[in-house]
Amino acid sequence: MTEAHTSYSQVNQYLRCGLAYQFKYRSGLEPEFLPEPLVFGSAFHLAAEEHFRAVMEDRPTPDLDELHKTFTNSWLVQVNASPVPIRFKEGEDVDTQSDLARRMLGAFLEYVESHEFNIVAVEQRFRVDLGGGLPVLVAYIDLVEKLPNGELCIIDIKTSARKYPETSAFDSLQFAAYASIAKAQGHEGVVQVKYLVVIKGKAPAVQELLAVLDDHDVNRFTSIAQAVHVGVDRGVFVPNPSWACGGCQWQRACTERLSQVV
Repeated sequence: MTEAHTSYSQVNQYLRCGLAYQFKYRSGLEPEFLPEPLVFGSAFHLAAEEHFRAVMEDRPTPDLDELHKTFTNSWLVQVNASPVPIRFKEGEDVDTQSDLARRMLGAFLEYVESHEFNIVAVEQRFRVDLGGGLPVLVAYIDLVEKLPNGELCIIDIKTSARKYPETSAFDSLQFAAYASIAKAQGHEGVVQVKYLVVIKGKAPAVQELLAVLDDHDVNRFTSIAQAVHVGVDRGVFVPNPSWACGGCQWQRACTERLSQVV
């Protein structure tokens, strides 16, 4: 049995739509489909992880062909093994997205090879107690980098169809969760967090967004997570009709539920 825990993904899902949270985390309802970007991002992360593990272990880094092979292997396994359909956008398919991944990995390599990284952790699992009656916070962090001044920087790698707003890193609830982990681990002072966003397109590019978070952000995440925990404990799962409904993985289940008069 999976332990009860808190995660950014759970908190974020509850805030976006309580009913979708119930379907996913409480009912265990299988999604009606998988969004292609979710599968794509997972495969891309494996390729990026391969590069940064080599950097951390002071080994020769893989070239573009090797990284693309890592992506392709994961991509095809996920696509072929998925118990539900993969939903592609119009004009996209397995081959077009594999070609896109190669271009994006080229941009990724161009970026990382022009920067120095002192990596101390890759895909590190953290499990910390935030107190306040919350189940333990569990998270996997893409990268932890040690800066020249001795401070640590937490890095999250994203793939996106477009650039992130400049305030994304400061506003990020995910980064507030990461800052909470750093504080719970005894880190003093502010916490540096960074997005590396690999942007899709004919000419992919890498966007870097840096933020510095403090105790206010830690308290923000903890307070929100506590409110979500109370709502879940009391069985409050409020549906949130919005533009996002068209891409919801439980749309049919939601329509059926909301058509029933209680």
